[in-house]
Amino acid sequence: MLGVRSESVAFRRSKRQGLTMSVTERYMRNDIPCGLHGCRTCTMNAELARKGVPLLDDTLGQILLPDASAVSRFIALFEQEDELKNLVFCQTVIDALDRRNRTRTMRNVRKIAADPARSSVVFANEVFVQTRVHGKSADVDRDTRAVVRAAEWYRQHLEAQNKAQRVVILTQREVYSAEHGVEVWRLEDYLAEQHPKLIDHFRAIEQATQDGDMDVTAMSAGEFAQARLQAKAQGSYAKHYSEGDISDGLRNGTLVRGTIRLRAGGGMRSESQGVIERSDAPDIVVIGRAALNRACSGDTVVVRLLGSSESSVGEAKAADGDDDDADDAADSEDALAVEQIEAGDEAPVVADKANLATAVHGVVVGVVERRWRPYVATLQADVAGGMRHLAVPVDAA
Repeated sequence: MLGVRSESVAFRRSKRQGLTMSVTERYMRNDIPCGLHGCRTCTMNAELARKGVPLLDDTLGQILLPDASAVSRFIALFEQEDELKNLVFCQTVIDALDRRNRTRTMRNVRKIAADPARSSVVFANEVFVQTRVHGKSADVDRDTRAVVRAAEWYRQHLEAQNKAQRVVILTQREVYSAEHGVEVWRLEDYLAEQHPKLIDHFRAIEQATQDGDMDVTAMSAGEFAQARLQAKAQGSYAKHYSEGDISDGLRNGTLVRGTIRLRAGGGMRSESQGVIERSDAPDIVVIGRAALNRACSGDTVVVRLLGSSESSVGEAKAADGDDDDADDAADSEDALAVEQIEAGDEAPVVADKANLATAVHGVVVGVVERRWRPYVATLQADVAGGMRHLAVPVDAA
């Protein structure tokens, strides 16, 4: 039966569309089943059983509700270890994964719930009147209260039928207290107590994910988006050479100076290719955003060659080999540029194929002089209060 309507607003970021807002409209219901086999109250359970939908096992001693911190980081443990049964995946957890585009994790959750041997279900607590929690859906504290409310409802639901099964929340966070009135275990402690054979698997996953952002509850959605923007801005491009390194490179012939121009072609990604024309030597082609290294059309740049039949290339490699650090940096830049060249999504657009056959490839290692001019661009705003915005030039050249 339909009840009150609710809305939730979320912001998503994609490479194709940028930052977009999605509004989810939900109608609250009061007939959501618990999914427990043998329940005398939820009449829809019998219909689910006839359709072959797996239900919770009423003969097991406990029902486990892993929260988003446990599922997002340790989904491999839940997926691979069949000993973990009677799992209730709240819709709150699914929504938290969806907001971070964790499609594979969501698919694995549904795979567990569809396995009859696991006796696990997905519980639609977000549209159930008796488990509804008010507040902003992307708020971590609100999601915590939503999981607690679902656990409380299961406990009360079982007590009303004189069932002795325990209801346990599994988490990796220190935000739950005794005031919540539910039994809460840290995932590691629960495994050590109930399934000691799985503790090694847990610690292996914990060590492998300790430096990543696997836990979707570690920061809010806004903090996560800002962190990704900062990481992308800091890690997308190689550091430019210092003025001293550029002067030395130009003096000994290991670097080349010239004016770079972006090729005007028929592809949407033609702005990702630049060329430095030389009258006394083959043109230098720079392919890919990483290789362009923040250079714009008309800028005076310094380029390090990646490969050529010219004798100066061998001299450049020899000169680079004198310094171990410089050699390592050069190798990493070469590898990055080669990846851009070989990747299908960064294919070059060159009007004159004959010139391409004789051209050499290079990477920009410094911008000597900018070609300042007015730019007409569309502004793609960041999240509210953000510090970075993307300006997309109308004229790429």
